[in-house]
Amino acid sequence: MGGYSRYVRTKTSSLLSLFSGVGGLDGPFLKRGARLVGAHDLNADANATYALAYGHAPSRKDVASLSPSDFPTVDIVLASPPCQGFTSIGARNPLDARNGLIVKTAALIAAIRPRLFVIENVPGLKWLDGGSYLRAAQDKLKAAGLTTGVVSIECWRFGVAQHRRRVLIVGGAGLAGERFLAAVERSSSRNSKGRTVGEVLLPASALRGLPNHDLGRRDWPAWYSEVIRSIRSGGKLCDTRQGKRIVHSWDVPKVFGSVTSEQRQVLEAMIRVRRQKHVDLKGPLGDGRPCSPARLAKELERPTDWIIRQLALLEKKGFVQSADAMFDLKRRFNGRFKRLPLEGLSPAVTADFAYPRAVLHPTLARPLTVRECARLQGFGDAFEFVGSRSAQYQLVANAFPPPVAARLARLAEEALA
Repeated sequence: MGGYSRYVRTKTSSLLSLFSGVGGLDGPFLKRGARLVGAHDLNADANATYALAYGHAPSRKDVASLSPSDFPTVDIVLASPPCQGFTSIGARNPLDARNGLIVKTAALIAAIRPRLFVIENVPGLKWLDGGSYLRAAQDKLKAAGLTTGVVSIECWRFGVAQHRRRVLIVGGAGLAGERFLAAVERSSSRNSKGRTVGEVLLPASALRGLPNHDLGRRDWPAWYSEVIRSIRSGGKLCDTRQGKRIVHSWDVPKVFGSVTSEQRQVLEAMIRVRRQKHVDLKGPLGDGRPCSPARLAKELERPTDWIIRQLALLEKKGFVQSADAMFDLKRRFNGRFKRLPLEGLSPAVTADFAYPRAVLHPTLARPLTVRECARLQGFGDAFEFVGSRSAQYQLVANAFPPPVAARLARLAEEALA
């Protein structure tokens, strides 16, 4: 992307970046002329990537150790505190030590009192521990006389080809902060078709030779290839759901073994029954509770002893398992080998996109490269990620989508005018 200095204009706003990562949030602000007065992140690979892109190496100082006196005048503060304690794909641990960093970030911003600020995180911030961390952060900001509001956004509305939801705490000092918050709130609900996976990733040949487009070793188990061939665009391997694009383990006999048509009926009935409400149980069965032969017999209108015989055969073949005279699916998979839909959106990019067992290219028999993940996040093809291949996938997954940041940067410029 070239050096940071080429983006600086004569009249600029000063910008402080906290938990800067690879600069997905910062980049568009820098391109519009913001003058970087500091960037801070503890991740060495993220800092090296940031330096390569913007010509400025962030410091590895702990944000919690920073003092407002380090930044006497700052117009804009951007912050992406760690979200591992809040994210829905993690443990959502209220005791995660990183959770408190969002409150410390808010305290630092409150002391600096910038004209504008953005703190971005995952939607779980609103719910973990009853939303106490979010309230504490806002209390710090409001106590300093800053305008502050919480805006939930869907990134696809900003041209990002994935289902990725973020929560923004935005605002600032004086009239500029009020204008900025109002503009972000309006922008969050704008109508947009968004971009599809096919538009972003195809043709695959167009990506050849781009940085971070090396898939590396394809050393996954041989049986993966047979499963991959069975899955169409938008489909996945999943024994606990039904649907036109769902592939069950019993649909891949070369890998998992064959079943009779009658045994297939029992397996499909088990999918339905384990998600139904029962008079003897509170609430839906969900995916974790087994089924009784009697309940399956009722579902299929078959004798219970016939059901028991079929279940015994299915258990021998490895499709079901039993405990205390109850039966359940043995291989649940629950959405493995998800092939991205050509005409739809990708799920939120994670580091697991490196593995075929998690996600598949929409047309090819492989997972995604780092470059393809970066495209789904909205990074330009010249943006290069530094570090080991696994580190690169994690950097992309942790990044804030640049197209969303581009809209925020424009709104910020207008609010400061």
